[in-house]
Amino acid sequence: MKWYVYSVLTLSLCTFPMHTQAKPPTSRPATQKSTPPTQTTTSFTLKTSDGFALRAKIHLPAGTTPSTLKRMVILIHGSGPNNMDLDLTKVTKGQKENKLFKYASHALVAKGFGVLRYNKRTYEVRQALIQRKPYAQKWLATVKANPLNSLIEDTKRFVRYTKKHYPKANIYLYGISQGTYIALQAAHEDKSIKGVALTGFYATPAFTTLTYVQTVIRPLHFLRPLDKNHDNQLDMKELQNGGTIGMQMGLQFAILDANNDGKISFMEVQGANIINYFRFQNKTVQAYNRQEATRPTVMDILKTSSFKVVFLQGMWDNQTPASHTRGIQLINQLKWKKSNFSFTFFPKLGHVLDPRDKYTDLYYSRMSPKTLHTVCSTLDKQFR
Repeated sequence: MKWYVYSVLTLSLCTFPMHTQAKPPTSRPATQKSTPPTQTTTSFTLKTSDGFALRAKIHLPAGTTPSTLKRMVILIHGSGPNNMDLDLTKVTKGQKENKLFKYASHALVAKGFGVLRYNKRTYEVRQALIQRKPYAQKWLATVKANPLNSLIEDTKRFVRYTKKHYPKANIYLYGISQGTYIALQAAHEDKSIKGVALTGFYATPAFTTLTYVQTVIRPLHFLRPLDKNHDNQLDMKELQNGGTIGMQMGLQFAILDANNDGKISFMEVQGANIINYFRFQNKTVQAYNRQEATRPTVMDILKTSSFKVVFLQGMWDNQTPASHTRGIQLINQLKWKKSNFSFTFFPKLGHVLDPRDKYTDLYYSRMSPKTLHTVCSTLDKQFR
Protein backbone atom coordinates (compact mmCIF):
# COMPACT_ATOMS: atom_id res chain seq x y z
CA MET A 1 0.00 0.00 0.00
CA LYS A 2 1.33 3.41 -0.88
CA TRP A 3 2.19 5.72 2.00
CA TYR A 4 0.02 8.50 0.63
CA VAL A 5 -3.40 7.04 1.29
CA TYR A 6 -5.48 9.69 -0.39
CA SER A 7 -4.90 12.95 -2.12
CA VAL A 8 -7.81 14.90 -3.54
CA LEU A 9 -7.34 16.95 -6.68
CA THR A 10 -5.60 19.93 -5.13
CA LEU A 11 -2.89 22.42 -5.97
CA SER A 12 -0.13 22.61 -3.40
CA LEU A 13 0.35 25.70 -1.27
CA CYS A 14 0.29 28.72 -3.54
CA THR A 15 2.58 26.78 -5.90
CA PHE A 16 2.74 27.77 -9.53
CA PRO A 17 4.88 25.30 -11.51
CA MET A 18 6.88 26.98 -14.23
CA HIS A 19 7.74 25.25 -17.49
CA THR A 20 9.58 27.92 -19.45
CA GLN A 21 12.98 26.80 -20.65
CA ALA A 22 15.73 29.38 -20.35
CA LYS A 23 19.43 29.76 -21.01
CA PRO A 24 21.75 29.27 -18.04
CA PRO A 25 22.49 32.36 -15.95
CA THR A 26 25.69 34.21 -16.73
CA SER A 27 27.11 37.53 -15.67
CA ARG A 28 26.43 40.06 -18.35
CA PRO A 29 25.83 43.79 -18.64
CA ALA A 30 22.32 45.11 -19.01
CA THR A 31 20.97 45.17 -22.53
CA GLN A 32 18.11 47.28 -23.79
CA LYS A 33 15.50 46.86 -26.48
CA SER A 34 12.05 48.20 -27.30
CA THR A 35 9.20 45.70 -26.83
CA PRO A 36 6.58 46.97 -27.49
CA PRO A 37 7.18 50.56 -28.74
CA THR A 38 5.26 51.97 -25.75
CA GLN A 39 8.00 50.81 -23.38
CA THR A 40 11.66 50.01 -23.10
CA THR A 41 12.90 46.75 -21.60
CA THR A 42 16.24 46.25 -19.86
CA SER A 43 17.50 42.71 -19.20
CA PHE A 44 20.12 42.12 -16.54
CA THR A 45 21.43 39.54 -14.08
CA LEU A 46 21.75 40.27 -10.37
CA LYS A 47 24.28 38.41 -8.26
CA THR A 48 23.30 37.48 -4.71
CA SER A 49 25.59 37.33 -1.70
CA ASP A 50 25.39 33.53 -1.66
CA GLY A 51 26.41 33.08 -5.30
CA PHE A 52 23.12 32.93 -7.20
CA ALA A 53 22.57 34.70 -10.50
CA LEU A 54 18.99 35.90 -10.86
CA ARG A 55 17.93 37.04 -14.30
CA ALA A 56 15.55 39.97 -14.41
CA LYS A 57 13.88 42.58 -16.61
CA ILE A 58 12.91 46.17 -16.03
CA HIS A 59 10.21 47.80 -18.15
CA LEU A 60 9.90 51.58 -18.39
CA PRO A 61 7.32 53.74 -20.12
CA ALA A 62 8.62 55.05 -23.44
CA GLY A 63 10.43 58.34 -22.98
CA THR A 64 11.25 57.63 -19.34
CA THR A 65 14.85 57.27 -18.22
CA PRO A 66 16.37 55.85 -15.03
CA SER A 67 16.92 59.39 -13.79
CA THR A 68 13.32 60.52 -14.43
CA LEU A 69 11.29 57.46 -13.37
CA LYS A 70 8.97 58.33 -10.50
CA ARG A 71 7.46 54.93 -9.55
CA MET A 72 8.78 51.36 -9.70
CA VAL A 73 6.79 48.20 -8.88
CA ILE A 74 8.70 45.01 -8.10
CA LEU A 75 6.65 41.84 -8.72
CA ILE A 76 7.06 38.98 -6.22
CA HIS A 77 5.99 35.41 -7.00
CA GLY A 78 4.08 32.78 -5.11
CA SER A 79 5.85 29.64 -3.87
CA GLY A 80 7.39 27.20 -6.30
CA PRO A 81 10.05 27.53 -9.03
CA ASN A 82 8.60 30.58 -10.76
CA ASN A 83 10.17 32.52 -13.57
CA MET A 84 9.75 36.23 -14.21
CA ASP A 85 6.59 35.64 -16.30
CA LEU A 86 4.78 33.84 -13.45
CA ASP A 87 3.71 31.31 -16.06
CA LEU A 88 0.53 29.51 -15.00
CA THR A 89 -0.09 27.87 -18.37
CA LYS A 90 0.32 24.27 -17.15
CA VAL A 91 -2.25 24.73 -14.39
CA THR A 92 -4.70 26.77 -16.46
CA LYS A 93 -7.89 25.35 -17.96
CA GLY A 94 -7.09 23.89 -21.38
CA GLN A 95 -3.43 24.86 -20.78
CA LYS A 96 -4.08 28.20 -22.42
CA GLU A 97 -1.18 30.63 -22.20
CA ASN A 98 -1.29 32.43 -18.87
CA LYS A 99 1.78 34.53 -18.04
CA LEU A 100 0.47 36.72 -15.28
CA PHE A 101 3.50 38.89 -14.57
CA LYS A 102 4.15 39.47 -18.25
CA TYR A 103 0.62 40.82 -18.76
CA ALA A 104 0.67 42.80 -15.52
CA SER A 105 3.99 44.42 -16.45
CA HIS A 106 2.67 45.82 -19.71
CA ALA A 107 -0.52 47.07 -18.04
CA LEU A 108 1.37 48.77 -15.21
CA VAL A 109 3.78 50.42 -17.63
CA ALA A 110 0.75 51.84 -19.45
CA LYS A 111 -0.15 53.55 -16.15
CA GLY A 112 3.28 55.15 -15.90
CA PHE A 113 4.99 52.66 -13.58
CA GLY A 114 8.35 51.11 -14.10
CA VAL A 115 8.18 47.35 -13.45
CA LEU A 116 10.90 44.96 -12.27
CA ARG A 117 10.32 41.21 -12.52
CA TYR A 118 12.83 38.45 -11.94
CA ASN A 119 13.38 34.71 -11.92
CA LYS A 120 12.95 33.26 -8.47
CA ARG A 121 16.03 31.48 -7.14
CA THR A 122 14.14 28.17 -7.03
CA TYR A 123 13.49 28.53 -10.77
CA GLU A 124 17.19 29.15 -11.43
CA VAL A 125 18.01 26.07 -9.33
CA ARG A 126 15.61 23.92 -11.31
CA GLN A 127 17.03 25.12 -14.61
CA ALA A 128 20.55 24.42 -13.39
CA LEU A 129 19.54 20.90 -12.36
CA ILE A 130 17.83 20.24 -15.70
CA GLN A 131 20.91 21.44 -17.57
CA ARG A 132 23.25 19.58 -15.19
CA LYS A 133 25.32 22.63 -14.38
CA PRO A 134 28.28 22.02 -12.08
CA TYR A 135 26.93 24.48 -9.51
CA ALA A 136 23.41 22.98 -9.47
CA GLN A 137 23.77 20.77 -6.40
CA LYS A 138 25.41 23.56 -4.41
CA TRP A 139 22.54 25.89 -5.27
CA LEU A 140 20.02 23.22 -4.33
CA ALA A 141 21.65 22.64 -0.95
CA THR A 142 21.67 26.39 -0.29
CA VAL A 143 17.94 26.69 -1.04
CA LYS A 144 17.10 23.74 1.20
CA ALA A 145 19.09 25.16 4.09
CA ASN A 146 17.78 28.72 3.71
CA PRO A 147 14.33 28.44 2.11
CA LEU A 148 12.61 31.59 3.39
CA ASN A 149 15.13 34.22 4.47
CA SER A 150 16.92 33.94 1.13
CA LEU A 151 13.72 34.86 -0.75
CA ILE A 152 13.22 37.95 1.39
CA GLU A 153 16.85 38.94 0.95
CA ASP A 154 16.55 38.53 -2.84
CA THR A 155 13.63 40.97 -2.88
CA LYS A 156 15.54 43.45 -0.73
CA ARG A 157 18.55 43.15 -3.04
CA PHE A 158 16.38 44.10 -6.01
CA VAL A 159 15.07 47.03 -3.96
CA ARG A 160 18.64 48.21 -3.38
CA TYR A 161 19.40 47.78 -7.08
CA THR A 162 16.41 49.95 -7.90
CA LYS A 163 17.41 52.66 -5.42
CA LYS A 164 20.89 52.79 -6.93
CA HIS A 165 19.92 52.88 -10.60
CA TYR A 166 16.55 54.68 -10.39
CA PRO A 167 17.26 57.20 -7.63
CA LYS A 168 14.09 59.31 -7.98
CA ALA A 169 11.65 56.40 -8.10
CA ASN A 170 9.36 55.51 -5.21
CA ILE A 171 9.53 51.74 -4.78
CA TYR A 172 6.49 49.52 -4.36
CA LEU A 173 6.11 45.73 -4.10
CA TYR A 174 3.29 43.63 -5.53
CA GLY A 175 3.21 40.14 -4.04
CA ILE A 176 1.11 37.17 -5.11
CA SER A 177 0.36 34.41 -2.56
CA GLN A 178 3.68 33.60 -0.82
CA GLY A 179 4.84 36.87 -2.34
CA THR A 180 2.45 38.71 0.00
CA TYR A 181 4.40 37.45 3.00
CA ILE A 182 7.75 38.25 1.38
CA ALA A 183 6.58 41.75 0.43
CA LEU A 184 5.42 42.52 3.97
CA GLN A 185 8.64 41.25 5.54
CA ALA A 186 10.78 43.22 3.07
CA ALA A 187 8.79 46.44 3.56
CA HIS A 188 8.98 46.02 7.34
CA GLU A 189 12.77 45.81 7.16
CA ASP A 190 13.50 48.31 4.37
CA LYS A 191 11.85 51.63 5.19
CA SER A 192 12.50 52.99 1.69
CA ILE A 193 9.65 50.81 0.36
CA LYS A 194 6.62 53.07 0.06
CA GLY A 195 3.90 50.46 -0.26
CA VAL A 196 2.88 46.88 -0.96
CA ALA A 197 0.02 45.36 -2.95
CA LEU A 198 -1.21 41.92 -1.90
CA THR A 199 -3.18 39.31 -3.87
CA GLY A 200 -3.73 35.88 -2.32
CA PHE A 201 -2.93 37.26 1.13
CA TYR A 202 -2.69 35.00 4.17
CA ALA A 203 -2.25 35.99 7.80
CA THR A 204 -1.34 32.63 9.35
CA PRO A 205 1.94 30.66 9.19
CA ALA A 206 2.38 29.03 5.79
CA PHE A 207 3.30 25.40 6.36
CA THR A 208 1.88 24.88 9.84
CA THR A 209 -1.58 26.43 9.56
CA LEU A 210 -2.32 27.33 5.95
CA THR A 211 -1.10 24.04 4.48
CA TYR A 212 -3.08 22.12 7.10
CA VAL A 213 -6.26 23.88 6.00
CA GLN A 214 -5.49 23.26 2.33
CA THR A 215 -4.64 19.61 2.85
CA VAL A 216 -7.10 18.48 5.51
CA ILE A 217 -10.01 20.95 5.46
CA ARG A 218 -10.28 22.16 1.86
CA PRO A 219 -11.00 18.75 0.25
CA LEU A 220 -14.38 18.65 2.02
CA HIS A 221 -15.52 21.43 -0.32
CA PHE A 222 -15.21 18.94 -3.17
CA LEU A 223 -16.85 16.04 -1.34
CA ARG A 224 -19.94 17.66 0.14
CA PRO A 225 -21.79 17.92 -3.21
CA LEU A 226 -21.46 14.11 -3.54
CA ASP A 227 -23.14 13.58 -0.15
CA LYS A 228 -26.77 13.57 -1.28
CA ASN A 229 -28.29 12.53 2.06
CA HIS A 230 -26.08 14.91 4.09
CA ASP A 231 -24.81 12.29 6.53
CA ASN A 232 -21.13 13.29 6.20
CA GLN A 233 -20.21 10.01 4.53
CA LEU A 234 -20.25 8.57 1.03
CA ASP A 235 -21.61 5.17 0.05
CA MET A 236 -20.77 3.40 -3.19
CA LYS A 237 -23.87 4.73 -4.97
CA GLU A 238 -22.94 8.32 -4.15
CA LEU A 239 -19.40 7.69 -5.36
CA GLN A 240 -20.60 6.13 -8.60
CA ASN A 241 -22.66 9.26 -9.28
CA GLY A 242 -19.85 11.58 -8.20
CA GLY A 243 -18.00 12.09 -11.47
CA THR A 244 -14.20 12.16 -11.55
CA ILE A 245 -13.76 12.70 -7.82
CA GLY A 246 -16.24 9.94 -7.00
CA MET A 247 -14.40 7.58 -9.33
CA GLN A 248 -11.03 8.36 -7.72
CA MET A 249 -12.48 7.89 -4.26
CA GLY A 250 -14.06 4.61 -5.32
CA LEU A 251 -10.71 3.27 -6.50
CA GLN A 252 -9.36 3.84 -2.98
CA PHE A 253 -12.47 2.64 -1.18
CA ALA A 254 -10.84 -0.37 0.48
CA ILE A 255 -8.10 1.83 1.92
CA LEU A 256 -10.25 4.74 3.05
CA ASP A 257 -13.04 2.67 4.64
CA ALA A 258 -11.08 2.22 7.85
CA ASN A 259 -13.95 0.78 9.91
CA ASN A 260 -15.21 -1.48 7.09
CA ASP A 261 -18.79 -0.25 7.26
CA GLY A 262 -19.17 0.05 3.49
CA LYS A 263 -18.97 3.85 3.53
CA ILE A 264 -16.27 6.51 3.48
CA SER A 265 -16.84 9.09 6.17
CA PHE A 266 -15.49 12.61 5.96
CA MET A 267 -13.47 11.91 9.10
CA GLU A 268 -11.79 8.98 7.35
CA VAL A 269 -10.91 11.21 4.41
CA GLN A 270 -9.53 13.86 6.73
CA GLY A 271 -7.57 11.22 8.62
CA ALA A 272 -5.96 10.10 5.37
CA ASN A 273 -5.16 13.69 4.47
CA ILE A 274 -3.54 14.26 7.85
CA ILE A 275 -1.05 11.61 6.71
CA ASN A 276 -0.54 13.65 3.54
CA TYR A 277 -0.03 16.76 5.66
CA PHE A 278 2.80 15.13 7.60
CA ARG A 279 4.34 13.93 4.35
CA PHE A 280 4.91 17.59 3.49
CA GLN A 281 6.96 18.18 6.63
CA ASN A 282 10.37 17.44 5.15
CA LYS A 283 13.62 19.04 6.29
CA THR A 284 13.22 22.01 3.94
CA VAL A 285 9.74 22.75 5.27
CA GLN A 286 11.03 22.40 8.83
CA ALA A 287 13.80 24.90 8.04
CA TYR A 288 11.16 27.23 6.55
CA ASN A 289 9.05 26.93 9.70
CA ARG A 290 12.02 27.74 11.93
CA GLN A 291 12.91 30.83 9.90
CA GLU A 292 9.29 31.97 9.83
CA ALA A 293 9.05 31.56 13.61
CA THR A 294 11.93 34.00 14.17
CA ARG A 295 10.27 36.76 12.12
CA PRO A 296 7.57 39.22 13.12
CA THR A 297 4.11 37.93 12.35
CA VAL A 298 2.02 39.32 9.53
CA MET A 299 -0.39 40.74 12.10
CA ASP A 300 2.41 42.54 13.95
CA ILE A 301 3.78 44.01 10.72
CA LEU A 302 0.39 45.26 9.58
CA LYS A 303 -0.49 46.65 13.00
CA THR A 304 2.67 48.79 13.11
CA SER A 305 2.98 49.56 9.38
CA SER A 306 3.20 53.07 8.00
CA PHE A 307 3.70 52.11 4.35
CA LYS A 308 0.70 51.82 2.05
CA VAL A 309 -0.96 48.37 2.00
CA VAL A 310 -3.30 47.61 -0.90
CA PHE A 311 -5.32 44.39 -0.60
CA LEU A 312 -6.62 42.98 -3.91
CA GLN A 313 -8.47 39.82 -2.99
CA GLY A 314 -10.55 37.29 -4.93
CA MET A 315 -13.67 36.16 -3.07
CA TRP A 316 -13.48 32.70 -4.65
CA ASP A 317 -9.85 32.13 -3.69
CA ASN A 318 -9.79 28.60 -2.24
CA GLN A 319 -6.03 28.56 -1.56
CA THR A 320 -5.71 31.66 0.59
CA PRO A 321 -9.38 32.35 1.41
CA ALA A 322 -10.73 35.90 1.50
CA SER A 323 -11.44 35.42 5.22
CA HIS A 324 -7.79 36.33 5.87
CA THR A 325 -8.22 39.72 4.22
CA ARG A 326 -11.66 40.22 5.73
CA GLY A 327 -10.14 39.62 9.15
CA ILE A 328 -7.63 42.42 8.62
CA GLN A 329 -10.39 44.68 7.36
CA LEU A 330 -12.49 43.98 10.47
CA ILE A 331 -9.75 44.45 13.04
CA ASN A 332 -8.75 47.66 11.32
CA GLN A 333 -12.32 48.96 11.43
CA LEU A 334 -12.88 47.91 15.04
CA LYS A 335 -9.51 48.56 16.66
CA TRP A 336 -6.47 49.63 14.63
CA LYS A 337 -8.14 52.50 12.72
CA LYS A 338 -5.21 52.70 10.30
CA SER A 339 -5.50 54.95 7.25
CA ASN A 340 -2.77 53.30 5.15
CA PHE A 341 -4.90 50.27 4.17
CA SER A 342 -6.99 49.89 1.03
CA PHE A 343 -9.31 46.93 0.38
CA THR A 344 -10.71 45.79 -2.96
CA PHE A 345 -12.62 42.49 -3.16
CA PHE A 346 -13.38 40.78 -6.46
CA PRO A 347 -16.54 38.59 -6.57
CA LYS A 348 -16.22 35.19 -8.27
CA LEU A 349 -12.46 35.56 -8.81
CA GLY A 350 -9.89 33.08 -7.56
CA HIS A 351 -6.39 32.96 -6.12
CA VAL A 352 -4.77 35.14 -8.80
CA LEU A 353 -7.92 37.18 -9.50
CA ASP A 354 -8.87 34.78 -12.25
CA PRO A 355 -12.52 34.05 -13.16
CA ARG A 356 -13.99 30.88 -11.67
CA ASP A 357 -17.18 28.97 -12.40
CA LYS A 358 -17.48 28.05 -8.73
CA TYR A 359 -15.56 28.37 -5.49
CA THR A 360 -14.17 24.83 -5.72
CA ASP A 361 -12.53 25.25 -9.15
CA LEU A 362 -8.97 23.92 -9.00
CA TYR A 363 -7.52 25.21 -12.25
CA TYR A 364 -6.66 28.77 -13.12
CA SER A 365 -8.04 30.97 -15.86
CA ARG A 366 -6.43 34.01 -17.38
CA MET A 367 -7.20 37.27 -15.59
CA SER A 368 -9.69 39.26 -17.60
CA PRO A 369 -8.65 42.58 -19.19
CA LYS A 370 -11.31 44.29 -17.05
CA THR A 371 -9.85 42.91 -13.83
CA LEU A 372 -6.30 43.76 -14.87
CA HIS A 373 -7.44 47.29 -15.65
CA THR A 374 -9.06 47.56 -12.20
CA VAL A 375 -5.92 46.28 -10.48
CA CYS A 376 -3.63 48.70 -12.32
CA SER A 377 -5.99 51.62 -11.87
CA THR A 378 -6.18 50.90 -8.14
CA LEU A 379 -2.40 50.81 -7.86
CA ASP A 380 -2.13 53.98 -9.92
CA LYS A 381 -4.45 55.71 -7.45
CA GLN A 382 -2.96 54.29 -4.25
CA PHE A 383 0.74 54.37 -5.12
CA ARG A 384 1.33 58.09 -5.44
